[in-house]
Parts: sequence; C-alpha cells; structure tokens
Amino acid sequence: GQQQRVAIARALACDPVLVLADEPTASLDPENAQAALDLLQQACRSSGSALLCVTHDTRLINRFDRNQHLPAPHEQLQETGGGA
Repeated sequence: GQQQRVAIARALACDPVLVLADEPTASLDPENAQAALDLLQQACRSSGSALLCVTHDTRLINRFDRNQHLPAPHEQLQETGGGA
C-alpha cells in the first residue's frame, strides 16, 4: 500500500493534465485497493486531472463514470457507463 501511495503522490506532484494508472491496485488486498483508488480519484478530481485507469479487477468497474472493455481478439468491443 505504501508504494502505491508514493507512486500516486509522485504522479500528481507535477499537476498533470492526464494521469495514467496501470493496474494501480494489482498487489493490494481489497481494503487497501479501495483506499488507494479513493486517494487517486480524489486527487485527480481536486486537481482537475483526467484519470485513465487500466485494470483486470472487475470490482473497480463501478468506480468510474465511463468504462471501456478491451476484448480478446474473438470478442467485440463494448462500451459501458455514461460520460462524455
């Protein structure tokens, strides 16, 4: 959990327009994963940064306004959720 918090702080230190988060909760237990994602989303909202999060954790899908499922080669692309 501590490494993720440090990585989030480093990513946001330069006030970026876009934050790219590749599996930000992959090595965390569910409780710490929620806390890390809360921190990341809150920091992005506060700074006005856009957040692009890539994850295999389907439990996180509902945490975002807009989702894009990237299918296996034999599946069709599906968009879920609202957003602009």
